[in-house]
Amino acid sequence: MEKLFSYAPEDIDIEAILASRQTWEQREADIKEMFPDEPLQNSILKISHSKWVEDDVLVKRLELLRSALPDLQVMFKDRLHSTAYVVEQLEKARCPVALKDLGITAERLKTTLVKAQMIRKRYTVLDVLYETGLLHKFIGELSL
Repeated sequence: MEKLFSYAPEDIDIEAILASRQTWEQREADIKEMFPDEPLQNSILKISHSKWVEDDVLVKRLELLRSALPDLQVMFKDRLHSTAYVVEQLEKARCPVALKDLGITAERLKTTLVKAQMIRKRYTVLDVLYETGLLHKFIGELSL
Protein backbone atom coordinates (compact mmCIF):
# COMPACT_ATOMS: atom_id res chain seq x y z
CA MET A 1 0.00 0.00 0.00
CA GLU A 2 2.90 2.34 0.66
CA LYS A 3 3.86 2.12 -2.99
CA LEU A 4 0.32 2.78 -4.18
CA PHE A 5 -0.03 5.82 -1.97
CA SER A 6 3.33 7.20 -3.01
CA TYR A 7 1.61 8.35 -6.20
CA ALA A 8 0.44 11.96 -6.25
CA PRO A 9 -3.01 12.98 -7.52
CA GLU A 10 -1.39 14.59 -10.56
CA ASP A 11 0.10 11.19 -11.45
CA ILE A 12 -3.44 10.23 -12.47
CA ASP A 13 -3.33 11.70 -15.97
CA ILE A 14 -6.83 11.01 -17.24
CA GLU A 15 -6.14 11.98 -20.85
CA ALA A 16 -3.07 9.73 -20.99
CA ILE A 17 -4.96 6.89 -19.34
CA LEU A 18 -7.75 7.10 -21.91
CA ALA A 19 -5.29 7.35 -24.79
CA SER A 20 -3.45 4.20 -23.74
CA ARG A 21 -6.43 2.26 -22.43
CA GLN A 22 -7.17 -1.13 -23.93
CA THR A 23 -10.39 -1.67 -25.80
CA TRP A 24 -12.61 -4.43 -24.48
CA GLU A 25 -11.56 -6.53 -27.47
CA GLN A 26 -7.88 -6.16 -26.53
CA ARG A 27 -8.68 -6.99 -22.93
CA GLU A 28 -10.62 -10.04 -24.02
CA ALA A 29 -7.65 -11.20 -26.13
CA ASP A 30 -5.31 -10.82 -23.14
CA ILE A 31 -7.63 -12.87 -20.96
CA LYS A 32 -7.89 -15.60 -23.57
CA GLU A 33 -4.12 -15.72 -23.84
CA MET A 34 -3.56 -15.88 -20.08
CA PHE A 35 -6.35 -18.40 -19.49
CA PRO A 36 -6.43 -20.80 -22.46
CA ASP A 37 -8.65 -23.37 -20.70
CA GLU A 38 -12.08 -22.59 -22.14
CA PRO A 39 -14.44 -23.20 -19.18
CA LEU A 40 -12.20 -21.11 -16.91
CA GLN A 41 -11.68 -18.54 -19.65
CA ASN A 42 -15.42 -18.04 -20.12
CA SER A 43 -15.90 -17.50 -16.40
CA ILE A 44 -13.07 -14.97 -16.22
CA LEU A 45 -14.34 -13.15 -19.29
CA LYS A 46 -17.71 -12.70 -17.57
CA ILE A 47 -16.07 -11.44 -14.38
CA SER A 48 -13.78 -9.01 -16.19
CA HIS A 49 -16.54 -7.77 -18.45
CA SER A 50 -18.77 -7.09 -15.44
CA LYS A 51 -16.07 -4.75 -14.08
CA TRP A 52 -15.42 -3.08 -17.45
CA VAL A 53 -16.68 0.51 -17.72
CA GLU A 54 -17.00 2.83 -20.67
CA ASP A 55 -14.70 5.83 -20.95
CA ASP A 56 -17.18 8.35 -19.53
CA VAL A 57 -17.69 6.27 -16.38
CA LEU A 58 -13.95 5.72 -16.05
CA VAL A 59 -13.31 9.46 -16.31
CA LYS A 60 -15.72 10.13 -13.43
CA ARG A 61 -14.15 7.35 -11.38
CA LEU A 62 -10.63 8.67 -12.01
CA GLU A 63 -11.64 12.25 -11.18
CA LEU A 64 -13.10 11.03 -7.90
CA LEU A 65 -9.98 9.01 -7.14
CA ARG A 66 -7.74 11.95 -7.93
CA SER A 67 -9.69 14.25 -5.61
CA ALA A 68 -9.93 11.65 -2.82
CA LEU A 69 -6.34 10.39 -3.00
CA PRO A 70 -4.85 12.75 -0.38
CA ASP A 71 -7.52 11.77 2.16
CA LEU A 72 -7.12 8.09 1.31
CA GLN A 73 -3.37 8.37 1.80
CA VAL A 74 -3.84 9.78 5.30
CA MET A 75 -6.53 7.27 6.20
CA PHE A 76 -4.52 4.24 5.14
CA LYS A 77 -1.27 5.54 6.61
CA ASP A 78 -3.00 5.84 9.97
CA ARG A 79 -4.52 2.35 9.73
CA LEU A 80 -1.86 0.18 8.14
CA HIS A 81 1.55 -0.77 9.44
CA SER A 82 4.56 -0.02 7.29
CA THR A 83 6.09 -2.75 5.17
CA ALA A 84 9.23 -2.61 7.32
CA TYR A 85 7.19 -3.21 10.47
CA VAL A 86 5.27 -6.13 8.97
CA VAL A 87 8.50 -7.74 7.71
CA GLU A 88 10.10 -7.26 11.12
CA GLN A 89 7.15 -8.93 12.86
CA LEU A 90 7.14 -11.83 10.41
CA GLU A 91 10.87 -12.32 10.87
CA LYS A 92 10.44 -12.34 14.66
CA ALA A 93 7.86 -15.10 14.21
CA ARG A 94 10.30 -16.91 11.88
CA CYS A 95 7.90 -16.66 8.95
CA PRO A 96 9.09 -16.48 5.35
CA VAL A 97 9.36 -12.92 4.10
CA ALA A 98 10.97 -13.32 0.68
CA LEU A 99 9.63 -14.94 -2.46
CA LYS A 100 12.57 -17.33 -2.56
CA ASP A 101 11.61 -18.54 0.93
CA LEU A 102 8.27 -19.59 -0.55
CA GLY A 103 9.71 -21.02 -3.75
CA ILE A 104 8.09 -18.32 -5.89
CA THR A 105 9.92 -16.57 -8.70
CA ALA A 106 9.52 -12.87 -9.40
CA GLU A 107 8.09 -13.70 -12.82
CA ARG A 108 5.47 -16.00 -11.30
CA LEU A 109 4.42 -13.31 -8.82
CA LYS A 110 4.10 -10.71 -11.57
CA THR A 111 1.98 -13.02 -13.73
CA THR A 112 -0.13 -13.98 -10.72
CA LEU A 113 -0.87 -10.34 -9.85
CA VAL A 114 -2.02 -9.60 -13.41
CA LYS A 115 -4.23 -12.70 -13.36
CA ALA A 116 -5.55 -11.87 -9.89
CA GLN A 117 -6.90 -8.56 -11.15
CA MET A 118 -8.76 -10.37 -13.91
CA ILE A 119 -10.41 -13.05 -11.76
CA ARG A 120 -11.67 -11.07 -8.76
CA LYS A 121 -15.40 -10.32 -8.81
CA ARG A 122 -15.11 -7.49 -6.35
CA TYR A 123 -13.34 -4.22 -7.13
CA THR A 124 -9.89 -4.31 -5.51
CA VAL A 125 -6.72 -2.25 -5.32
CA LEU A 126 -5.54 -4.23 -8.36
CA ASP A 127 -8.50 -2.80 -10.29
CA VAL A 128 -7.54 0.72 -9.21
CA LEU A 129 -4.02 0.11 -10.51
CA TYR A 130 -5.32 -1.40 -13.75
CA GLU A 131 -7.77 1.45 -14.42
CA THR A 132 -5.14 4.10 -13.70
CA GLY A 133 -2.73 2.39 -16.08
CA LEU A 134 -0.32 1.79 -13.21
CA LEU A 135 -0.66 -1.98 -12.73
CA HIS A 136 2.31 -3.03 -14.85
CA LYS A 137 4.43 -0.12 -13.59
CA PHE A 138 3.56 -1.01 -10.00
CA ILE A 139 4.38 -4.68 -10.53
CA GLY A 140 7.65 -3.76 -12.23
CA GLU A 141 8.66 -1.61 -9.28
CA LEU A 142 8.01 -4.25 -6.63
CA SER A 143 11.14 -4.98 -4.65
CA LEU A 144 11.31 -8.72 -4.82
